[in-house]
Amino acid sequence: MKILLVKTFPEGITLGEATYNYQEVGIAKALTKKGHQCDILCCSDREETEHSIDVGDGRTVTLYCKRALNMLKNGLFINVSVFLDSYDLLQASEYNQLYTCLLYTSPSPRDR
Repeated sequence: MKILLVKTFPEGITLGEATYNYQEVGIAKALTKKGHQCDILCCSDREETEHSIDVGDGRTVTLYCKRALNMLKNGLFINVSVFLDSYDLLQASEYNQLYTCLLYTSPSPRDR
């Protein structure tokens, strides 16, 4: 299964020694070790970036930092619907009523 963990708080993930402190990284690594393809989407107010996080055994988790607006401490992603449609499961990892509602109510090509 192809899973995307969506970090909706308008703060990116800083890669480095403390990466293990991010719940999304730990969950993504565990799901990848169980045989799923799992990636992470986080907010960026700068350029969009893509990073690989080593899981071991030649497997990686991809961290996508996509442009987002910061509205009332909610990250609202810009132009990501085609990107989101490439995943089987989306999981919003933080309590964010605005974006979680958009994720689960937006029509998808799979729904047609």
